[in-house]
Amino acid sequence: MNAWNRSRLHPISSTRFRNYARGLLRNGSSYWAVLAVPHGETTEPAENSLTFGLLWLDRAREVVRRGFVAGLRLTVPKGTSGEVAHHTLALRPQSNIEVYELDTLQESVSRVEPRSAGNLETWLVPCREAQPLLDQAKARIEPIVARSPQAITVHPAVPSREVWLRFRGLAFARWDDGNVFFGSGDLRKKLTSASEPAFLQLLDELELRRHPLASETRHSFYRQQAERVDAALDPRFATANTAFWTCWASPAPAASQFSN
Repeated sequence: MNAWNRSRLHPISSTRFRNYARGLLRNGSSYWAVLAVPHGETTEPAENSLTFGLLWLDRAREVVRRGFVAGLRLTVPKGTSGEVAHHTLALRPQSNIEVYELDTLQESVSRVEPRSAGNLETWLVPCREAQPLLDQAKARIEPIVARSPQAITVHPAVPSREVWLRFRGLAFARWDDGNVFFGSGDLRKKLTSASEPAFLQLLDELELRRHPLASETRHSFYRQQAERVDAALDPRFATANTAFWTCWASPAPAASQFSN
């Protein structure tokens, strides 16, 4: 690795650059500008390193005369690459930025894929774990789903041992350890015989407001979680700017009795 003399840096950045390790990697006539955030040795947030990395890349491309600088390789401590990788997606492809994470315990460096930065946490749940949870909740949630079977979907959350109910994508109720809780935002109201009228009113409101042909498009039920589009989206109700939900109108069954 060839490191450039500090006097060759931009004057406005020389002091702040002391927080980072930097240099050039050479392979024949090609170079890579490299900048690394020392683990636990700087007060600068790792997110700021991209700015200094771009400054270093720009400077490197100015001073390299024989050959070319292919891009920037930026190394940050493990667990701090999320925002950095996400921001690289907004840069021009010509910048050619590669982000790496350094694991000091394992003494390893791994490359970060920027397009996976939006996946904060992902996991696969075996069907054998989800089905028993649905079986436990079946007696309580079936009467609810029966009121609008083409609009209400169930979603088991195995880590929390809950089953969520969504009305065309919008969560309105959840089953937890034998009880059902509901609401228009904070799902904390317990469904009992006393609260059943309020629950049925919520379902009526959802049927009226969260509908592709709803007249009041500014209502919160219509606008919330617009990214949760039904997989069976009817193209007649889709535009370039607005996501709609498909609906097949059917008469709702008589109100079911819910146990305490």
